[in-house]
Amino acid sequence: MRFRRIDRDPDAPVAVAAVIIVVCGLFAAFLFAASADITTNSVRDVRAAYGGRGESGTVTVTDLRKASGRGSDRCIAAFRPDAGGPPLEEVRVHMDGPCEIGRTEEGARLVEGERHIFSAGDYDRAFVDGNAGGSITVLILMNLFCLGLGIPFAFFALALTAQLATTLVMRARRRIAGTRR
Repeated sequence: MRFRRIDRDPDAPVAVAAVIIVVCGLFAAFLFAASADITTNSVRDVRAAYGGRGESGTVTVTDLRKASGRGSDRCIAAFRPDAGGPPLEEVRVHMDGPCEIGRTEEGARLVEGERHIFSAGDYDRAFVDGNAGGSITVLILMNLFCLGLGIPFAFFALALTAQLATTLVMRARRRIAGTRR
């Protein structure tokens, strides 16, 4: 089998276009999946912060963990459900005011951690008094980023797919027309 130079191979643009379509399509799918995961976790957090979701209970701050880098410190608490049952330890709590060990707040809402593809919310967290813990900001900014970048890549992949299909159909018609003469 002898290799032809890419500039002389009539099928080279088709192969290159197919690779570009796959790469753009996979990148767009990744961004859409990230957006869906972020939206799922952020909406759950916001609903819990404003009393629309989550098990109600009382939190007692047990630890304050310093964040590495520029992030905010993490307030860790024990969550006692109002309905009774054993308390949950190691729950991140979002509340207004200082995070002081021993501080107790009633009316907290618990959101249990769930593993998702990107695991933005794989830890238990509680919300007190409408403090969404930055979830609204994350929801808006990350979705603007993911969708703002993903939609053009998806449209590009679709447009290139349509162009590639048109090119292949035209080639097939030329070959068929050439054999009938």
